Formats: sequence, C-alpha cells, structure tokens
Amino acid sequence: MVWHRIREVTMVDISLKSSVQVRGGPMFAMAATMEPTSYTLATVNVAKNTSKEVPLLANEGVPMLLAIRAYDAEGKKATIGVTPKKDGQSGKKLNVVGNLLLAHSGALDALVTGGPRSVTVENAGDKPVVVEILAGLAPAPDTGPDPGPGPGPDPGPGRTR
Repeated sequence: MVWHRIREVTMVDISLKSSVQVRGGPMFAMAATMEPTSYTLATVNVAKNTSKEVPLLANEGVPMLLAIRAYDAEGKKATIGVTPKKDGQSGKKLNVVGNLLLAHSGALDALVTGGPRSVTVENAGDKPVVVEILAGLAPAPDTGPDPGPGPGPDPGPGRTR
C-alpha cells in the first residue's frame, strides 16, 4: 500500500542541532533556530524500482530548509535518488543514503533556480522504502512600495515642507 501525507502549518520555530566529529580530531557542534512562515511534512512509501512525485512548497516565498530521511521496513537507512524541481525545471539528481539536511536558502537555490518546490523520489533498490521530507519556506523578500522621488528640495530657512 502506498500512502502520501502532507501537512502544512504556519508560524513555527524549527531547531536544528547536530555535530560533526572527525575520529581522533575536531568536533563541530552546530545549532540554529529557523523561523519559516510555513513548513510541509511529507511521508511517502516508495515501492521497489519506482519513483514518486512529491509536492512540497508553494511558489511564493523562499525555500530555507530541506530535510530528508529514508529507511526500509526494518528501520535501516535506505539509498534513494532525489531530483529537486521548480516550475518545470529539474535540478541534478542527488543520491541520498539515509539522511540529507540543507538549511540555507542559498544552498537550496543551487539545487534548482528559486529553490525546490517539489521533488521526485526514486527507489532503485529491491525493497520498498519510507521517505520523510520536511521543507520550510521563508517569506519572499519585501521590497515595499516604490518610495518615489523623495521629499523634494529643501525649501530654505524658516519654511516647511
């Protein structure tokens, strides 16, 4: 049975906590709080040797988070292909082994111009997999109304505008 669930919620905080440890070397502890205007959580079952289109984000706003987790029925990490898409354009397919985390709008824009709004998930393996995708959307930059030419020349001493 294949199922697909999407949940969109607004006004949230997302906390990221991770560390990178080099055996016998340095460790980087990282943490950040993101405040997307909305996020989408998609959970998809992908049968063996098939692919699935997964819509994620609206076209308005700026993608700021893409987190992917793939595992098999036993809970072991799975290998999948993920192709980011926006407005009919496809980025380069990413091979994901277990997990992928991109938490920067510039990195997401590098996947496909404008950041991914959907992905194609490909399972080339011989077992079905579960893929969970969390995507966050920041508001579009507000350029505001055109302020016009300004207040004009200084009217001189003793005069007001």
